Amino acid sequence: MQKYRCFRFNGLQGILMRDIFVAASPMIAQLLVSMFILLLYEALVESLGTVYLAVTHVLFMAFVLVRTMIAGFAEGGSILIGNHLGIGNRDEAVRYAYAAELISIAIGAILLIFGFLSKRWLEVEVESKMY
Repeated sequence: MQKYRCFRFNGLQGILMRDIFVAASPMIAQLLVSMFILLLYEALVESLGTVYLAVTHVLFMAFVLVRTMIAGFAEGGSILIGNHLGIGNRDEAVRYAYAAELISIAIGAILLIFGFLSKRWLEVEVESKMY
């Protein structure tokens, strides 16, 4: 911690804070629009009934879990790539980028297969309970 000067601040640096805000503003705007759409969607589904609202929440939670897992690998990969670009090691950064891409494709394939299998399991479960 001493080597990297973590948790040591020399005061607020206005230019640095502005640059961070400018870099983050597209993501902030996207998240605000997504939140508005989600709230609008929830209001529309709520008018259909509680069962539909409950199903929506279950599906949304599954989406959040999957997104969190994928985002963890993406953020970890971007940090490693940024570190190597920062020290001028472009070849190592490219190697990490390809590794992150391969991990993303593998996780996407696993989740896709799991999604198809769970759909079949759910169909069997629902059909057996209906009769």
